[in-house]
Order: sequence, then structure tokens, then C-alpha cells
Amino acid sequence: MHRGFETHIHDLATVCMQAPNRRFNVAVASAYNVPNSTYPHKKLLAISRNNRWLQHLTSNLHTQFHTEQLSILLPLLLHIHRIKPRVVYLGEYQLYCWLYKWRQLFGGQWQLCLHTGGQAMPGLFVPGKDWVHHVTDRFVASCRQQGFPDTHQFVLPHLITEQQPVVSAALANVQAAAHAPIVLSVGSLDESVKGMLSLLKALAQCGKPVYPILLGEASPETPAIEQYLQQHFGNAYYLGKATQPELAAWYQTADLLVSNSKAESFGLVMLEAMLQGTPVICHPWPGARWVFQDYAAYFTSSDIVGIAQTISQHVQRKNPAISAELRTYVQLRFGTSLAAQYITQLNKMLTA
Repeated sequence: MHRGFETHIHDLATVCMQAPNRRFNVAVASAYNVPNSTYPHKKLLAISRNNRWLQHLTSNLHTQFHTEQLSILLPLLLHIHRIKPRVVYLGEYQLYCWLYKWRQLFGGQWQLCLHTGGQAMPGLFVPGKDWVHHVTDRFVASCRQQGFPDTHQFVLPHLITEQQPVVSAALANVQAAAHAPIVLSVGSLDESVKGMLSLLKALAQCGKPVYPILLGEASPETPAIEQYLQQHFGNAYYLGKATQPELAAWYQTADLLVSNSKAESFGLVMLEAMLQGTPVICHPWPGARWVFQDYAAYFTSSDIVGIAQTISQHVQRKNPAISAELRTYVQLRFGTSLAAQYITQLNKMLTA
């Protein structure tokens, strides 16, 4: 599953291609196989982590530059030099820092735009040149205090686009087998980040029959999670992965999506579920109420008993009226009107 910035870049490229009022062209490419003829005079280069070499690079960028990392970074720098973008737009903070330092040492007219759920560190920007794209308003004031001008930081949440649901064989089996409300959680299958094991313990204590579904990438903690499922839910559960198109169908099938993560930056998964009419429960992490307002339910306690009580209050079969309200909220706030704001902001950066 490609989450976060990768999903955002894909959706942004899609809406840009369809926009009648853009003053730039859009080219989607794999690695560096991009014909120069597709580029206009002023360009925005968006760098996605959705490839192995960049994942390896950013997971190994520390204070020292090693030969292996340099050999990976150099092709990217040569590509930037070759196409001469107006703006380099990226969501990986470590890579942002290295590009900033490289530009300081060797020069370059390109601007940096950091897409972030966090904040830019002091000194790692040129006031009036570089940009910060916040997905919530949480860090605008702190960036301002660091000297980042309001004219070069903007708040635009993730675009949420409709996905055509694809029903996998695994989902078809679950639909036939589930005889209780389906509770879905999506994310890395671990306790340390996503709190999956604690969530299962809460589901076991909530006092109502449920059919848990956990979707995500496996981790060293996954065997313990699967063992708990087998011990407490028998065969009435599903643990696995799903592609992005398949996720829409899983959201659509679920009666409730629950996130036990306490450290989200935006909550993209939860909005995608709401777009499919699925109610959401999550922790009130900073920025959560800015994103979901009163359209999500919030845990009032982070212990297992408190989580179980909140789930017990909300677990039920889907209500069509509530589903319609959730879909409308996401469509209006994160859909077409937001796409127009993105076009305006991209035009502004490319003509600054």
C-alpha cells in the first residue's frame, strides 16, 4: 500500500492534468525516464519515496555522508541540474536537509518546498525563497517564530480522491463469513506504532461480538498479534494486506474503522474510510479535530478499558444516513474545491 506523500503526489498529478486553469504542464515519470520535451520553462519536480533507491537513501542519511549514500544521491542531484526545476517539492525531511545543504555549498536557483505534518527546523530555509506545505495548521505559528514568512508557508490538507472499489478474493470470503459488525484497522501490523495488539485486547473486552480485520505491512510484532487473534477470535478475523484499489472495497465493507495510533500527522486512512461512508474512532492527537471536526469519534482514554468502552458505544452496523454525511464532508472539504486551491498555490510557487 502506498500511503501518505505517494498517494498525495498521485492524486495531485491527476487533478492537475484535468485542471483547465493551470499554467504548467504535468509529466508523471518512473525514476529518470522523462523526456525533456515534456517540460515547460518553469517546472516543479515532485520527488516521491515510492522507489527502492530513495527509500534506502533516506533511511540511511545521518550526520555522516557515506560513499554508498552519495552514489545514490548524485543521480538525483544530476537530474535536478539537468531539468533545472523552479521548485523541488518533497515529503522526506532528511532528503530536504541534504538538498538544502547541497544548494548552499554548490549553488542552485531552485526553491525547496517541504510537504510536512511536522515543521521545518531553524535555519534550514531561505526566507522568501523556500516553502513549507503544512497538511494541518498545527505548526504554522512555530514556523513563523523561526522566521519563516507567512507568504511562503501554506496549509492545504491531503487531496482525497474517489477510488473504484476492487473486491479481492480475500474480501469476498470475509463478506460471506462475517456475522458480526466488521471492525477494520489499517496500518503497520505492530504494537509500538499502531497499537494493534492493544486494540485487539480492547475489542475482546468491549462486550459485543465483532469481526476484526487488520490490514497492513507485517513487522516483527505481527506473530504476537496473529497469535492473540487466534486465541480470542478463533477463525472470525482477517489479517493481511491490500492494494490501494482494494482498500476502497475493504473500507466500504467495514462497519467501523478504528485507529489506535497516537502519533498521526494527518489521518489519510481515516478520511479514505469516511469517504466510503465508514464511521471512524481515533485518538485526539494534535491536529485530529482540525481534520475530522465532529465527524469522527474520539477515545477519551488511552488504556485498554477506556478504548473498549468507546468502541462498545459506537460499534454497530452501518447507518446509511450517517454514511451519507461522512461522504459529503470528505467530498466537500478534501475534494474538488481543494483541488482548485492546489492549482492556485502551484501557479503561485512557479511564478514567484
